[in-house]
Order: sequence, then C-alpha cells, then structure tokens
Amino acid sequence: MAGLLPPLYSGLLALTAVQALLAIYRVPSGLIPTPLEMFHSAWTYRSLLLKDSWQTFVLEALSGMTIGVAVGLALAVLIVRVRFFERGLLPYMVLFASLPVPAMAPLAVAVAGTGWESKALIVAIATIFPTVINGVRGLQSASPLALDLLRSYGLEGLRTFAPLRLPAALPFLFTALKIDLTLALISAIVGEFFGSPGVGLGFRIKFEVSVFNMPLVWAAILYTTVLGLALYAVIVLLERRLTFWHPSMR
Repeated sequence: MAGLLPPLYSGLLALTAVQALLAIYRVPSGLIPTPLEMFHSAWTYRSLLLKDSWQTFVLEALSGMTIGVAVGLALAVLIVRVRFFERGLLPYMVLFASLPVPAMAPLAVAVAGTGWESKALIVAIATIFPTVINGVRGLQSASPLALDLLRSYGLEGLRTFAPLRLPAALPFLFTALKIDLTLALISAIVGEFFGSPGVGLGFRIKFEVSVFNMPLVWAAILYTTVLGLALYAVIVLLERRLTFWHPSMR
C-alpha cells in the first residue's frame, strides 16, 4: 500500500488541476469534459458500459489473446524442436508483426462478419508474434549444462520441456503476456471501429464522438484503462508467484 500512495497522490493532483483549469476557462463539455463529468457518466451509464466491456474485454480481447498465445506457444515449441522451421516460420512471424491493425480490421470483418469473432481473429493475429519470439528465446535459454545432465538421465527431446525448458521460459512468456495484453485491447477496439453489432467499447467511443457526447467517450476510455490495469496486475502477481526464483524478482 505504501508503494501505491505516490501514484495515487500524483493522479489526484493531476485530476484536480485539470478540473480547475477546465472550470476556469469554461471549456465546453462537448469539447473536453471535466473529470467530474467523466466519472458521473461512468457511473450513470455503468450498465451500458459494463455490457460494452464484456463484449470488448472478454469476448474479443481475452478470447483472441488466448488463441494467439496458444498458437504462439505451439509454434515456439515447433521452432525449437525442428531447426528447419526456425528459418521457415520466423520470417512469416515478422511479416505478421508488421501488418498494421487498421489494415487487418476491414479484412477480418469482411471474412468473419461484424460479430465478436472478427475482432477475436484480429487479436489472435496480433498476439501470435510476441508470443513466438519470447517463447523461442525462453525455451532456448535453458542451460546447456542442465540439458546435458538431463540427457545423462535419459531425458531428451520433448521430455526436457517440463523439468527444464518451460521453467526457463516463464520469465520470457510473462513478458509476452504483458505485450499481448496491450495489443489485444488496441486490436479489439480498433476492430470495432470498422464493424460492430452495436455493442463494445470501441463502438461506444466511435458513436458517442459522432454526437459530441464526450463525457461518455472518456468514461468508455476509463473503463478500458481500469480493465487493462486490472488484468496487468493479475499477470504481475502470477509472474511473482511462478518466477520468484528468477534474478529479476529479487
């Protein structure tokens, strides 16, 4: 709790300063709402925003991220086990990573429709590359001496993954999860700009901007930020529990 006090104080001071400046200069709420107006909209439209959050955060971001991480880990294991795929697959991973989300979104909507499936597809594609790169680096970071020791016990190939390679890769995989979380939220929201069934935080932001309801726009952004920070905190807690032995945790 002591570590949370400095950011809480600085955030409170920043919000107070913004509230005072907007009130002094009488900036219209249709242009820039005050923090109090934003929080009021976040509470008033909480049922609507929670429904939007479920659509964007759970159905689109988390489901797509789960698929992307699973496929990325499978490809990482394949690349580590078969030398040919390291040269044959990694260039395509770089190609996928270089594809901008706004370019993929219309194609995904055209293929999978305007439902949550198209946004989950965008998120999955965006999160595969960081998982593959960090997974390969992590799996290859196992100590050669430890691998030789396991071979002396008759453990080779896939039998070395559970006792040695996977634990060595955990710090890298948690780094990938942190990157994937940011990409997942951005991809889901941007994807909703190009097609949505009328629900979702991205759709809410786009629609409310068109009618100049800026307090609700910033309320939707607030929900996105809070949900992202909550999941990031869960990832950090799991990282500390599972990689307490790593030098970075000391």
